[in-house]
Amino acid sequence: MKKVIITTLSDYSSDSRIYKHAFSLSKAGYEVVVLAIWGKDLAIKEKQDNISIERFYFPILKRLGFPFHKRKLLLPFYSLMAIKRIFDHKPDFIQCERVYTIHLGLIYKWFWRKKFVYDSEELAAYWPMMINAKKLTRKLLIAYEKFVSKRAAFVIQTTESRAKQFYKQTGVSAIIIMNKPMLSETNGTVESLAKKYHRDKLKVVGYVGSIMPGRGIENVAEAVADIKRVKLVLLGPIRKGGGSIIKKYNGVIDWIPPVSPESITCALAGIDIGVSLVENTCLSYYYSCPSKVFELIVSGVPQLGSDFPEFRKIIRENGVGPVGRLCDPDNPEEVKSELRLMLSNPDELAEYRTNAIKLRDKCVWAGEQKKLFANYTRILDD
Repeated sequence: MKKVIITTLSDYSSDSRIYKHAFSLSKAGYEVVVLAIWGKDLAIKEKQDNISIERFYFPILKRLGFPFHKRKLLLPFYSLMAIKRIFDHKPDFIQCERVYTIHLGLIYKWFWRKKFVYDSEELAAYWPMMINAKKLTRKLLIAYEKFVSKRAAFVIQTTESRAKQFYKQTGVSAIIIMNKPMLSETNGTVESLAKKYHRDKLKVVGYVGSIMPGRGIENVAEAVADIKRVKLVLLGPIRKGGGSIIKKYNGVIDWIPPVSPESITCALAGIDIGVSLVENTCLSYYYSCPSKVFELIVSGVPQLGSDFPEFRKIIRENGVGPVGRLCDPDNPEEVKSELRLMLSNPDELAEYRTNAIKLRDKCVWAGEQKKLFANYTRILDD
């Protein structure tokens, strides 16, 4: 049995993308180990779905409740512990999640003569953490990413637009593996978010994903606050700044903790409108197409999305028919206007639901899983 180690600075508790990669590789017969960082109420070592999870515990995390967005400060300590565990496990491959951990793959390649995969996910030089970076800092990061990427067995990007930009920066062609949802295997055991609200004659606008600034939540909350008998329901982990958003719109927003990746589409089914808004704060976001776009389609839910290139391809220009509307996510009045129009037009929403159901089979993880398998098989054969 071949062994794969996935390195990440997350705690792995609510990262559906890493879970899908790990679960799929495990299903294909690989022994999978995820090296993550400990978080509150999480086990240091555990096994889920045949995936071994090892979380590195740092006392400062418990004493200070070290915030999620500052975990990169722990990178030197994480790296030392990860190198030791990699040495102990002696995996056949390493899959490095984001730019933070690709040095571990490079070290393993140099010293153990093994191969590594770079799961870039974002455009590292053009994502929120780099908004205020100096030109020299950005150039150095691109040069570093280029150097390491050329030595990876393959690089993963999540959209065609990001892959083109990545090639422009590094000269490396990335494999496109989109963040599509797994089909639910719960057979309805997770109740739809909409049921209890519909019983009270309330309409539901739903959001799934990390709760934080930059995701258009505030503009949607402002719109919902002005529309009678509508509730905004947020499903996902609270990140930096997310708590203050929920507090500010108390009475408008209901928050529900994350559910397992395979249960998301069950939970979303039946809501009136889903919002898949991402603000244009950086190039990486502008070229994104987050999992929520596909989760809403698979759930048969009409959606209001950002008018960005990859969103447009899926929501409006998919070859089947539109599954929602697009708007400028940075324009509160436009968000409000589009939501009002959608909520007041049941025939339009019915058309979007019908098209979403027709498009469903193209928006699930199975196709992306095959691409992941094919590329791992290729490097195994090499």
